[in-house]
Amino acid sequence: MSSSLTTRIPRLIATTDIAARVEIEGSIQTNDERSDEALICRVSAGDLDALASLFQRYARIVRGVAYRVLKDTSEADDLLQDIFLLVHRLCETFDSSKGSARFWILQMTYRRAISRRRYLTSRHFYTHLDLDQAENQLGGGARSDRPRIG
Repeated sequence: MSSSLTTRIPRLIATTDIAARVEIEGSIQTNDERSDEALICRVSAGDLDALASLFQRYARIVRGVAYRVLKDTSEADDLLQDIFLLVHRLCETFDSSKGSARFWILQMTYRRAISRRRYLTSRHFYTHLDLDQAENQLGGGARSDRPRIG
């Protein structure tokens, strides 16, 4: 093997620690210090622990972006799950020459959130209806004005 190839491929080191360590270009790093691009590469190889690491890194910011766009906590939570399912499914399409993994994940989040907001707006999800106003507009008065039956 050429030396350039061995420096690009991470090599696992046997440890007794709970956190696995990886040697990349001569330096030992823990799971939290690995690059996002390396984690996405591992996700595309089927490593679910790498997906969990990405989730731990980006769940808070992805949910924050989703909430700012959607203005609803349950919709933001749903989008958070959808984004990481997409990361798992589309990780092979990631191209580091076009941008960082962080940018890729946040761009997917923003685009999906905008699309979801448009869908919810078309379904009048954001139209709030006050039930008292609706009753008055439909001609119903106060409940004490209604005749009692019985």
